[in-house]
Amino acid sequence: MQPPVLSACFWESGTPIGLWPLRPFPSPVDLPSRVQRGIHRVFGTYAGLGVTAGVLLLHPGTTVLVILVMALQFPAELFMVRHYGLALIFFTPVILLMTQLASPVDPMALLADRGLETLIGAVVGITVVLLIRDRLPRSSMTLSENPAA
Repeated sequence: MQPPVLSACFWESGTPIGLWPLRPFPSPVDLPSRVQRGIHRVFGTYAGLGVTAGVLLLHPGTTVLVILVMALQFPAELFMVRHYGLALIFFTPVILLMTQLASPVDPMALLADRGLETLIGAVVGITVVLLIRDRLPRSSMTLSENPAA
């Protein structure tokens, strides 16, 4: 299923999931990198949930939340390509704080939902990658042999 179709299914089922978890990111090609990215997603998101909890449990005002979103956006983008897990420590609070600004909800419910969604998504993703690994095209050309590199 395509992400818009999945989002519509979640929306219609009443599941509290937004469009942002389905945002596509460039994926690594080889199996170990794919599994590692899933692990980075879990640990980075959980660290980001800790940062978000520290902020939201202090009940900051709107101005403080806006400033934090702006301050956290830069390191999130800076690390996204180089170290996905590290980037998620900043990216998770950006998304959850923007969600809280747009539609305030109980912070603990927001954090618990995101933690569960991340764990389920990573387990399913890693499982699928492991199940289809034999079907992935294999390239005999290494990066150093690639004339375009």
